[in-house]
Amino acid sequence: RSIRVEDINKYAGITEDENGIPRFSDGTMVNNNYGSTTNPTENVYYPTITKENGNSGAPGVKNLKYTSYDYNKSKVASQVQDMLFTGNCYYLASRCVYAFSSSANFYVRYVNSSNVNTYRLCNGISSSLNESPFRFCAVRPLVSLKSEVIDIDAGYDETTGWKLK
Repeated sequence: RSIRVEDINKYAGITEDENGIPRFSDGTMVNNNYGSTTNPTENVYYPTITKENGNSGAPGVKNLKYTSYDYNKSKVASQVQDMLFTGNCYYLASRCVYAFSSSANFYVRYVNSSNVNTYRLCNGISSSLNESPFRFCAVRPLVSLKSEVIDIDAGYDETTGWKLK
């Protein structure tokens, strides 16, 4: 699977409460608007994919949940740098929404140095869906292997990692 914002939050000390709202270690919300919903008064385009052709569908009235937040934590810089191997900008497999009453911004999350942030992919307003220019981040997948393919007896080597059978 790919790295998600929840993976980065773990290193930054951010946890979700019983309602799924992300909070800093002192209990404060990462974003005070997180979890609120909009009640749009007009049609708002939002990204959808039809099975037939893969294109975005028609606009619709939808209560969108506000799920966007960003933060800067020095703890992310050291531990995430180690996890990702370099200081590049990496997209995360986590999307979020910045919702208003008559429009919505659809984002993908990314991590860069000590910053966990969001990048707008498109904006749905009234009767249009406006795409944003593409940013230059990379993608870093996490790979999970079944235990039977790893040679546990050979042990883990700091330079070469695990040996495969």
